[in-house]
Amino acid sequence: MPMMNKFKADVLFGKYGNTYFVDQRGHNPDIDTGVVEDVWKAGGLHTGRPLITDTTGKEFEIVSDSTDDTAAGTGARTVTIKYLDGRGYEQQTTVTLNGTTPVALGVLGWRANMVSVATAGSGRKNAGNITLRWVSPDQSVIFDYMGAGDSRSHSCLYTVPKGKVASIFDYGISLIDNGNTFASFSLMIGYESGVEVVGCYCSSTKGARSDVELHSPLIPELTDVWVRVNSVSSNNSEIQAWVKLLVGEANG
Repeated sequence: MPMMNKFKADVLFGKYGNTYFVDQRGHNPDIDTGVVEDVWKAGGLHTGRPLITDTTGKEFEIVSDSTDDTAAGTGARTVTIKYLDGRGYEQQTTVTLNGTTPVALGVLGWRANMVSVATAGSGRKNAGNITLRWVSPDQSVIFDYMGAGDSRSHSCLYTVPKGKVASIFDYGISLIDNGNTFASFSLMIGYESGVEVVGCYCSSTKGARSDVELHSPLIPELTDVWVRVNSVSSNNSEIQAWVKLLVGEANG
């Protein structure tokens, strides 16, 4: 067995304690020429990256655009959210949906790394598009977005939790529509200070999977890592992207 495969297996089976892999995968179904967008299902630039200005955070709420996503509905009934609390530590909570009526989570935070369906009705998945955001008056700050029928969010953005460090193993995109022929993209790194840097510029063509093996230096806690599409050669381009990280204790 190759050494890297053995190492990955050892990590997965807990040989290295609190070290684990994160495979963050995103999907943007519609990017046009002349537009810069991040790879997440909501489209456009990711809004859920406000500067962390205190140790409290603000309250999250979650809402569907389908009345079937509710406690006794045929769609998603409960969802689980992985988020970073006011101090930046990773937490998890599960909440019961109420259709098109927003449900306050009762927790405060600054980031979200995943939303997934925990329980569902006869449809076995979420019937509508589900949005995780801050409560009013900051509802325009969307942290994650789960497309109808996906059962989990597809946002290619990950924030290193407090007390952790990460190293990027690889990242990349694939073009999955017939019309597009070319796309350029960047690995983006956003630090707690608000400074953003471009880790690398790359490109991909239709039918080609563009994987960039990086093995980056250690990325500190509360750093955002995501993939941004800078340009496409035709309208309505559909893009998938991924970032694979190794995450461990900051003092380990």
